[in-house]
Amino acid sequence: MTEAAARRIAACATRSTGLHVQRTGNPLLSRLLAWRQAPGVLGVLTNHSGTCGALLVTGADVAAAARLANVVANLGQVLRTRTLRLHS
Repeated sequence: MTEAAARRIAACATRSTGLHVQRTGNPLLSRLLAWRQAPGVLGVLTNHSGTCGALLVTGADVAAAARLANVVANLGQVLRTRTLRLHS
C-alpha cells in the first residue's frame, strides 16, 4: 500500500469516526479525535459500536507511536498492533 493510499483510508476512517461522534456524543471518541493532528497520526478509527477507538499511526515512526501510547493511556487500555501486508 502506498503512503497516499494509507492517508486516504485514514481520512475516511476519521470522517466516519466524526460522524459517529455527531450521532452519539461518545466522549472517548471525541477525545481521540482531538489527537488526529498530533505528529505521526494518520487518522482515527472506531469500531461499529463505538466502544473501541484507535489512532492510526505511520509505522515509520516507532518512537512517536510509543509517545502517543503513553499520552492516551489515561483514556483506557492501549493495544498496539501492526498491519499485516501481503508482499507481491
